[in-house]
Amino acid sequence: MAHTRGQIWLLLGALLLLIPLWWWEQTRPPAESPVYPVVAPETGAYDPASGVLTVSLSHPDTAVSILATTDGRDPTPSDLLSKPLQILAPSTAVVKSRLAYPDGTLGPVQTHNYFVGIPSQLPLLSITTEPDNLFGPQGIYRDENALERGIAWERAATAVFYDPLADPDNNQWQSDLGLRLHGGNSRNFDKKSFRLYFREQYGTPQLNFPLFTDSDPDVPQSFDKLVVHSGGQDSGEFSRTWTLLHNQLASDTAREMGLVAPRSRPVLLFLNGEPWGIYHLRERPDEQFLRDTYGVEKPIILNSPDTDGRETIPPADRATWDALLDYAATHDLRDPAAYAYIQTQIDLGSFIDYHILQLYSANTDWPGHNYQVFRPDVPGGRWHWLVWDMDYTFGLEPRFTEYPSSTAENDTFAQLFELTEMGAGGGHTLLFRQLWANDTFRARFQTRLDELLATTLSPETMLGRIDALTAVLAPEIPFEEGRWETRSRWTTGIETMRDFVQRRPEAMSNEQ
Repeated sequence: MAHTRGQIWLLLGALLLLIPLWWWEQTRPPAESPVYPVVAPETGAYDPASGVLTVSLSHPDTAVSILATTDGRDPTPSDLLSKPLQILAPSTAVVKSRLAYPDGTLGPVQTHNYFVGIPSQLPLLSITTEPDNLFGPQGIYRDENALERGIAWERAATAVFYDPLADPDNNQWQSDLGLRLHGGNSRNFDKKSFRLYFREQYGTPQLNFPLFTDSDPDVPQSFDKLVVHSGGQDSGEFSRTWTLLHNQLASDTAREMGLVAPRSRPVLLFLNGEPWGIYHLRERPDEQFLRDTYGVEKPIILNSPDTDGRETIPPADRATWDALLDYAATHDLRDPAAYAYIQTQIDLGSFIDYHILQLYSANTDWPGHNYQVFRPDVPGGRWHWLVWDMDYTFGLEPRFTEYPSSTAENDTFAQLFELTEMGAGGGHTLLFRQLWANDTFRARFQTRLDELLATTLSPETMLGRIDALTAVLAPEIPFEEGRWETRSRWTTGIETMRDFVQRRPEAMSNEQ
């Protein structure tokens, strides 16, 4: 009997110990419910054997509704999802989704991008934004708004980048960001360029991603902004000899010469899921670019200080530049002392190589425009030259008679000596014109020109560079021609460019 009573007390004790556990199980708060719909599969590129990608959206709380759109709009209560989405290959889709709660409130919006059966070796870039941000009354893509600039004309967007050739563990990124138009005269074109801004307010203050895979691994790849470049004048809309390669050829060549130039790579762009053509994703040459990519301490950069930037550059930034021009204008640079002083103010190697590249490429949109210089704002900091915006080069022929052509026979030296009016581009040519009177400078310039024409700028080297770029872009040209009226064959532009680099060295030797 005592034994039985002991067993009973042990059983009661165990039950008493279980009561707190039962009570906690019954009263513990429920697991936090997700604030977004659960979407499968995740953002990415897919090639389903069936030719159809099924995207399902669900949520563990059956009391909420799921809203979804595929046209870039933020979902509203009228966008109730009733079944999985079907995406047919080859195509892209942008799925924006959110929850609708029983009390009528709406959850935050999330964005998923899908590249389905896209047969491309180029990276894919998808930009998603409210359609009104582009084409509404205040839309940045509307022609009447295209020339507007600044933060007031920045719109919230989401971008997704996918590189089919990169390491699968690190081949894509997605970011909320700010979207603006980019460019000068090309803002008036049907195919416009964009700028992407990574900011804290959008959740990503900086993009850290190995975007330029052929770059020095020791060079940081962190970006607070990127340019999505349309080709500008080097497009089928403007040029009979378009290639979409002039800028990249110039930048790649500049870096081979040791000049400062932004990196770039071609991508296929999709805007709110619609194919938008071949673009180049490029660094924007600004203070952060100079600091991070080239290690320039406290950089000051001037963009066309005698023309486009004349009224917008802060006086303090241009004071040293203006003083340099004043000195050059009022001193005989044949004098060894004056020539020596100039070399304390500028990097003469950068100056010479920059002018050789501009002259060699027959840049018709220079030197009045697209003239950039920079210096570190430290004691002894000298001016250097930066290569940027070289669409109008290497044989580019506009469709419009009021614009000059870039040809192998262009006398580009004459441009430097004909443009003399200060405030209209003469400030960009003054240093060269004054230095040209110095025999020592002329000899150094000629020696360097001869060296480059036999190496980096030789027909064989340039043809190899053109052929390599052409091989990358050629399979994707139907993507460009399917979106934009090009009016002339892409291969015509490639042949013109190849002909240009074969004939240009002889023409340059006859110019001086």
